[in-house]
Amino acid sequence: MASPSSDSPATKAGNTLLQRMMNSDIPKTHFFRLLTIPHIPQPDLSSAITSQEDEDALEMRPQFFAKESQDPSNPLSSPAWRPSGAWKWITGIGIRACRNVVTLTHDRKSKLYFGTGTIASEIKTESIQFLCKAWPLDGNLKEFVTEVALHKCQMRALAGTYAPTIIGVFTGVGVANMLMELPHQAFWVQASADMPDVLKKRCVEAYEKLHAAGILHGSPHLRHLLIGGDARVTIMNFERSRVLDPVSNTHISQEKANAAELRLEMRKVKYQLDYDNARVKEKQKWDRYKARLEHCKVVLREAIDPTSRPPQVLEVLAEDVVDPPVDTRRLKSWAPEQSYSSARFVVPTITAEAFANAVEKFIANIRRLEREGDGPPPSRSPSPSPPGIQPFRDQPLVDQQPSPDKPPAPRRSSRKRKGAADDAESPTKRRKTVVICPPLPITPASSIEFAASPPPKPITVESFVGYSPTISDQDAGMF
Repeated sequence: MASPSSDSPATKAGNTLLQRMMNSDIPKTHFFRLLTIPHIPQPDLSSAITSQEDEDALEMRPQFFAKESQDPSNPLSSPAWRPSGAWKWITGIGIRACRNVVTLTHDRKSKLYFGTGTIASEIKTESIQFLCKAWPLDGNLKEFVTEVALHKCQMRALAGTYAPTIIGVFTGVGVANMLMELPHQAFWVQASADMPDVLKKRCVEAYEKLHAAGILHGSPHLRHLLIGGDARVTIMNFERSRVLDPVSNTHISQEKANAAELRLEMRKVKYQLDYDNARVKEKQKWDRYKARLEHCKVVLREAIDPTSRPPQVLEVLAEDVVDPPVDTRRLKSWAPEQSYSSARFVVPTITAEAFANAVEKFIANIRRLEREGDGPPPSRSPSPSPPGIQPFRDQPLVDQQPSPDKPPAPRRSSRKRKGAADDAESPTKRRKTVVICPPLPITPASSIEFAASPPPKPITVESFVGYSPTISDQDAGMF
């Protein structure tokens, strides 16, 4: 079926609707401008999807750890992923006529693309659209092992809500493929700092759920937060993830994280989104540290002079103890690169009119959420609680101990009573206690974000063998 051209009535109707939304009272930000750019269907892509004959069409087969063995007890003959839920029916079935329609991201370790294929079983035959993340088999499969293990264990409860739903793990020509459901059937956009607060809140909530599951994403960036056409947030790219409680199985390669790293990652996410003025708050945190540092310098100078009065005590906020300030020069590395600009992806088979209607519903949904609210905000981050912090105690720099047979004299007021005699004691007889607030140590971002960890185990076929003690082999498949 031919796709509508840019001059078709459907395309014109869709563009007219988008133009009307652009001229309405929606904010004139990059986020909304990106949404309301007219979608022009590309016939080449649509025809490539609908065509059943393509020289580039390949077949994917279920990923096994080794060639199928005649011995069923051989763990290497087990599948790397056992489909479940709505995809349970494709267990043991390959995907035919697979095509890489549009490459979304690509680096030397992996690539992510929008693709299509056909699944044929005794039950039914179905054409599917998917996101595929592919790793070359001749490279280091550490990232592949990390991401698949995470989806099979700690992140199973988040699939389809805050993390993508996995269709299956398949072998292609020289690559290992992890197929995922689309974030939305019409379109999705990457997160940005100028999108509505209700969407920022959903992004923060997604990371709260991730941290509550004991998972450190490891690479927080706005490009890894996808906002679907239903305003649902999906977190992508877990190649660098670590967990608070690695699965106790010597065959699964999972690195350990700690609670401080989760808190720092949440601060970084909020900073990138500028959620609840996070960028201003981080600067204020650093300014408070500098003020305490300067104050302590003054105290140390005045402590030498016994005639000086006790200095004023500066309060140390508990949040500055739990989450130490980060140098503003290091905060620059938290912000998205200047070259970063959120992108939009429209499913190639959708028409311009259908896309315009989807955008209209999306904007209406955002307004409804802003008007009615998106549920009560979480009282606190569900990340694991930090260890108890001991409050700072008074630290006397100069302290003359009172005589043992005399009780300690009460602290004298620095204000002089009207008409009172000047009975100031000599400096040598005055009891002087100087109380200061020691400056908080600077916690370099790099010391937490890139904390040294034990060298990873070499990734081999045996790295996949084993099972999760909390997931049955029947449901999750063998590693």
